[in-house]
Amino acid sequence: MDESFLSDANIIEASRDFVCIRTATYEDAEEAEFLEKIYTGRSGDLENTVFALLTPDADEFLSRSGRGPQFAYRSPGQMADAMRTISLAYPGNDSEVTILPQMKNFRLALNVASCDALPLVAAVSDDPDQLATMSAALSSIAFSDALAGRFHFVATNTGDVAGIHGYKSNPGIYVIMPGTYGTDGEILAKVEADASLEEFSSSLTQLAASASMPDKSHNQHVRTGMTNGHNWETEIPVTDQMSLRAMQGRSQNQSQRGQRDQRRPGG
Repeated sequence: MDESFLSDANIIEASRDFVCIRTATYEDAEEAEFLEKIYTGRSGDLENTVFALLTPDADEFLSRSGRGPQFAYRSPGQMADAMRTISLAYPGNDSEVTILPQMKNFRLALNVASCDALPLVAAVSDDPDQLATMSAALSSIAFSDALAGRFHFVATNTGDVAGIHGYKSNPGIYVIMPGTYGTDGEILAKVEADASLEEFSSSLTQLAASASMPDKSHNQHVRTGMTNGHNWETEIPVTDQMSLRAMQGRSQNQSQRGQRDQRRPGG
């Protein structure tokens, strides 16, 4: 989507002066309504990806909006330069980030982690106070140099994690390796709910250096997923015409292959 813009080292460094939001698009009806005000394509419907730089109150555009950064900038370097200029106009303050950068829910977090080939760190408890304490601890270290960009995060209850292989139905901080299609996963490590901040940080830092997921070939990934019946159901209907045409084409190809497989040799 971003043609390597968002993985560029200069943009990563410049982004430290911004509040970066990963949109859920078709996974949140209220958010989708806001995104439609930022960008829609020729169809007038919300597209699969949306990009813009906005003022702190989100009322004004600081860049051209579009499907991705390449709609507004010719190169990652040009975008990084623009971000540095913008940050000088909106210097912010030195207050620490106190909110955990987490996904909307466990189901979505697991899927996005799989898409991004990153482990998922889940604070798990049915006790709201205990969950808040663990989330606060994670938020204090999530943006450290050793951990920034190395995990996805979510705070959830025990029922949501019940299907994950290796889960023992008790509270704590779990590091999960998501499955290939983001619908299952396996526990890599656990830190007890009452562990110290130093234990949280040490454990995650070690895993950040060692945990890795295999690379995926997009075309092969899609073909295998369709063959095995993997299908993601979004919260609201997909309206992106490119995505809809692609899904229709894949479905037709799958149907045609199925028909060919049913024919007898020489028939």
